[in-house]
Amino acid sequence: MKTYTLMNKDDDLMKKILLMLLTTLISIYLVACIPKAQAFDVLFDVNGGFWHKDELATTRPDATVTIRDFDNYLGDNTNFTLFSPTDIGLRWHYKIFIQYNADLETYVVVYSDPYTASVDRLDLPDYDYIIGVHYHNSVIESDPVFINLFTDGVGTPLIFNKDITVPQESVEFKVYPKNPDASSFKLLSDEINELPTPVRPDFDFKGWYVEDKLITKAKDIKLKSGDTMTTLTAHWESYSLESLEALLDNLIPDHVTDSLALPVTYSGYTLTWETSHPLVISTTGKFHAAYEPTTVTLTAHITSLDNTTVIRTFNVTVPNKKPLTLPIASSYIWRNYALVDERFFQTLDIINTAFITADANGNFSGTAQLSDIETYILPKSKIYNNWVVFSVAPESRWSEIAMSATKIENFANNIVDIINTYGFDGVDIDWETPRSGEEVRYSNMMKVIYEKVKANNPNHLVTTAITGGRWQPPMYNLTVSNQYLDFINVMTYSMSSSGGSYQNALHPRSGVHNTEFNAGRTPATATLSESVPIFNGYGVPNSKLIFGLAFYGVRQQRTYNTSTNTWSNWAATSPSVFFPEIQSSYLNNPDYLYFFDNEAGVPYLVKKDGTIFISYDNERSIRLKSEYVIEHGLGGLMFWEYGADTSGTLLQQMRTSLNK
Repeated sequence: MKTYTLMNKDDDLMKKILLMLLTTLISIYLVACIPKAQAFDVLFDVNGGFWHKDELATTRPDATVTIRDFDNYLGDNTNFTLFSPTDIGLRWHYKIFIQYNADLETYVVVYSDPYTASVDRLDLPDYDYIIGVHYHNSVIESDPVFINLFTDGVGTPLIFNKDITVPQESVEFKVYPKNPDASSFKLLSDEINELPTPVRPDFDFKGWYVEDKLITKAKDIKLKSGDTMTTLTAHWESYSLESLEALLDNLIPDHVTDSLALPVTYSGYTLTWETSHPLVISTTGKFHAAYEPTTVTLTAHITSLDNTTVIRTFNVTVPNKKPLTLPIASSYIWRNYALVDERFFQTLDIINTAFITADANGNFSGTAQLSDIETYILPKSKIYNNWVVFSVAPESRWSEIAMSATKIENFANNIVDIINTYGFDGVDIDWETPRSGEEVRYSNMMKVIYEKVKANNPNHLVTTAITGGRWQPPMYNLTVSNQYLDFINVMTYSMSSSGGSYQNALHPRSGVHNTEFNAGRTPATATLSESVPIFNGYGVPNSKLIFGLAFYGVRQQRTYNTSTNTWSNWAATSPSVFFPEIQSSYLNNPDYLYFFDNEAGVPYLVKKDGTIFISYDNERSIRLKSEYVIEHGLGGLMFWEYGADTSGTLLQQMRTSLNK
């Protein structure tokens, strides 16, 4: 008989549960027995690219700097200062020029300058702000990070802790490496959720690669046996030639008035430039003045990564300096640079900016004057195309320079350097006056200056200032030095300051004009018209002679001795009188009498009591002198100096009379 054992449904369920539990325990045991994969370092080589602000902020900066001064030229020399883009000076500041990069969301250094020139004299790309620190800051030259930042900082990213587009009491910025290597940014493999994305201007990011394998996710990274880290390298693809051509069309206008930012690289392309007129636009895009109507041809040789080269040309026109057709309207300016107005630039062909001083070795000083010239003269002169010349001061150590060939050489080299650094159109030598025995030294010095200036740019001017009359011209060896001078500024003012004589007569006169006051004389040859044949006698043609006007009055004074009933001699008295003061305080003063000497061609004033005599130029004398200059084919007229008549009255008369 067979026996059967029956199981109910509850027993069957229990059996299944026990089986599942046993399977789970076995799986856990097996997993525990397998060695766990270790996290490893992943380095990122951006391969010419840059990190976005978010990634960059996770790395260690090279330096951290606090800015407490804003647009403050006179701040603490040790402070970093943030300057707006309108500043054009900062000659003696270390400077970096920064621009906001929207792709990186950081500011990036686009130009650096270790105080080689003022802002206005640099070939600058577009920028948003300037960070500067005075060169007296000793920290800069002792810290390699800052040395590199201010000498070779282009491409360096900066992260600010505040918005610098709005006023702040202080801001802080961090300096990061401009060329991040792979070790500057790394992550642990088990910390990577998404691979970061770098940025490279003018390139498309094509992904991260290990050798030839594209890595899109962290889990795709496979280590070689024994390795504990791996490096992912960014791959980039350059833009098209068409996009480069579009960029160049945008960068190079048909009419160029300032320096161009000619690129030498773009995406995967290398560009080399040629120019038909390197003295007007250089191969780097630096714009210099043109001295005649000019069309410049810029040629770009564009080489791609596969070494294919194409050539593109751009023909551009440029503004040119005022033509120096006779008669020339010239000037000196020594004071009141800030008061120059449009009439000043509209009237003048040549602006002589005074003064830069040379020491015994031929080295220059005069940063205050250079700052004024950069701020008030050079920018407007570009608009009106004036020739701007710097004048070397009378108090320079002329005798010591001229006695040494080595010092002359250094002096001439420094002149060329000043011309090139600031953009001057030449130099004016104001040696007043070589002593007897120094005549040949003067001509030797002028020869070196002339040859170096002309070798640098044959259009640049070399001029000198010599007093009119018979006394000073013999000291300049003009029969020789004349060939090294483009113009002579003949100082037919302050030629006399005593004896009741005119300081500035156009023509000689016989006797005294005013017998009542014993005033109104012309010393022998101390007139404009008598000076012409004196200079001609040394071989100087009329066309080189630019004669001076006095924008001020020379005062002479005398006293009456009641005991002897005699007058003392007329003698100079200080200060001189500026023309606006003559108008406001003397011409309308009932104590003074106005006279005009038709024979000498100049006005003067005498106090009714006979104690004061003032010799000066006015509108009438300027008109007569202009007529004489035009009639005799002389070089033109200049004046000393703008600061003595900022009213514009005499300047306007000069403009009208010379037909400017």
